[in-house]
Amino acid sequence: MKALFPLILAFCILTSCKTSPPASETWTGEMKGMGESLSTLLPIALDPVQFSNPANYEAIDLQLSRLSHFAHEVEAAKQKPSDDPSFEVVGQRFADEMAEAKHQLQIGNRSYARYLIRGATGYCISCHTQTDRGPHFLAQPTGASFQRLSSLDKAAYLIAVWNFDAGLQEYEKAMNSPDVALLPMGSLEATTLRALAVAVRVKKDPHQADTIVSRIMYSKWAPVYLQLTASKWKASIKEWQTSRKPAHTLDDAKALINQAWTKQVESPLSRSGLIEALRASSVLHELLAQKKPGRAYAEALYYAGLNAEALRDLDPFPLNEAYFEACIRQLPHSDTAKNCYLRLEGAQIADYDAFEAMPMPQKVHDNLSALRKLAEPSEGSWMDWGTHDL
Repeated sequence: MKALFPLILAFCILTSCKTSPPASETWTGEMKGMGESLSTLLPIALDPVQFSNPANYEAIDLQLSRLSHFAHEVEAAKQKPSDDPSFEVVGQRFADEMAEAKHQLQIGNRSYARYLIRGATGYCISCHTQTDRGPHFLAQPTGASFQRLSSLDKAAYLIAVWNFDAGLQEYEKAMNSPDVALLPMGSLEATTLRALAVAVRVKKDPHQADTIVSRIMYSKWAPVYLQLTASKWKASIKEWQTSRKPAHTLDDAKALINQAWTKQVESPLSRSGLIEALRASSVLHELLAQKKPGRAYAEALYYAGLNAEALRDLDPFPLNEAYFEACIRQLPHSDTAKNCYLRLEGAQIADYDAFEAMPMPQKVHDNLSALRKLAEPSEGSWMDWGTHDL
């Protein structure tokens, strides 16, 4: 055996054979590459003047090509740091949109390319604010393009690249600046939701969440409905502070979802149950991160789908459908699969009914038909199976 070792070593040298790096190292390397490209590209894309400046064209082309490459490498990775279905779905959509942005730039449609690049923050935030787990290595912006951004845009960018503390500091600066009054009201609300996602799901810090909502309540520039909603959030945060034990089980998540829905029904304000929904989301993401086949995991997927409907404004596209589909595949021909299919079918029909001239694509229709077969009872029919659960 000892005599064979030199031969094996020589063969490896001659054929350049090498050991593949661990999946975690590969993932980290690709994410670092994405972070470096985003640190240059996003600040430029957030400023229409800078994005239209020919002096920046070369940097935009280069970094978008790199970002598209890294995004597809991450999406195609066989092993991912989480088994949460949303992780793969967000990664795929992000990779597809960066490839499309590259194409639009090549054919001269710069405005649409910029729109797609700006949307990258939504995909990053959707993944990076799920829980308190994740790397903290992404590049720090130092260029002039970043310095020209408003505090709200800086906050959104920093949260997107996992620099949560700096992002929240920029949010605080924005709340103290009269410039916020000149921005669209939706910008303030969207960044507030992202800041709360960091405080509740990542930091799990009720004091920090309370500071954010207090700022909104007493802001001179916030719309009245947002101020009143913030007062509802403040009451929810107080309940959180006085709770006796941290939420960490599926039953805890269910209870929080029920509280969120109750508060929503009882209030005319559109997001009265946000804090409870964010807390439930944090628990569910933790439960889904490590896949454990069985009924409990399928139920976690179902409730994650329900809760995603309440948190749809935090994500660049609805994640509920991804959860419901994963639920059906996880435990086919079960009551849970049936419930997931009914929510999924209704959601997808609504997606396309909203546009009368756009029928459901055949690919979507075929996938829905296949899922229906997986969800239907092994015996009997939909009408006489588990109707007590409807």
